[in-house]
Amino acid sequence: DRRATGVADHVASHRSQDVGKRCVALQRIWAKESDRLGDLVGELVKCGVDATELEDGLRIEPGFVAGAAVDTHHDHRLAMAFGVMGLRLNGMRIHDPDVVSKSWPQYWTMLESLRVAP
Repeated sequence: DRRATGVADHVASHRSQDVGKRCVALQRIWAKESDRLGDLVGELVKCGVDATELEDGLRIEPGFVAGAAVDTHHDHRLAMAFGVMGLRLNGMRIHDPDVVSKSWPQYWTMLESLRVAP
């Protein structure tokens, strides 16, 4: 399920827009390797995101977003999602990054190749 990654992509570019975003129909991502939606919201909050888990998805309010140390909860998709955020946010540190080897062993190498020099 790519929805968790897509939500993180959106958050990385969200920063301080005028309008909040509501992502719905995310029920499929609850029962995966982790409590994917709840864990996603919890880790987004660590990055300063005003995120709230809803019955059918999540809500993200405009505001400042910053890099932070985040946990993967042993979930490869959360690790990849926060890796994408790290392309845009300084200071992202992902605990247990090797969890991605489950689905994409070369993920971090590929992701680093996308990084644009300052």
